[in-house]
Amino acid sequence: MASKLAKMILVFAVATTTMAGCTENGEKSQKQQQEKRLIEKAKVDEAKLLTEEFLIETDEKKLDSLVELKVKKKMEKDSFRLYVTEVKKYNDSLDQIKGNQSPHKPDPEILFRKMMKECLKKGMCN
Repeated sequence: MASKLAKMILVFAVATTTMAGCTENGEKSQKQQQEKRLIEKAKVDEAKLLTEEFLIETDEKKLDSLVELKVKKKMEKDSFRLYVTEVKKYNDSLDQIKGNQSPHKPDPEILFRKMMKECLKKGMCN
């Protein structure tokens, strides 16, 4: 989709610069041609940059949804869910003993989410 968008922008840019740069005789001066090429190149570069940003954003969304799916599957298992609740209870009890003066430790679910995201980014897990 992004490559189609880039191609359409490129074709439009080429067509408009070609039509705008023609004189009545259908000839272009050398200076006009250079200016049009520079404008065309700038438009193409901008289109490429936009498509790259779109692809990166899409990849991040896919990665986030995959991580959430894996975390959800893991949380469905009773053993992991029990472990998470026990650790949360333990952290809460520590907070009560210390009077919330120390920073709260991250939950195992959050740690698992971070580890899974790094693992998927590196391509080391399925």
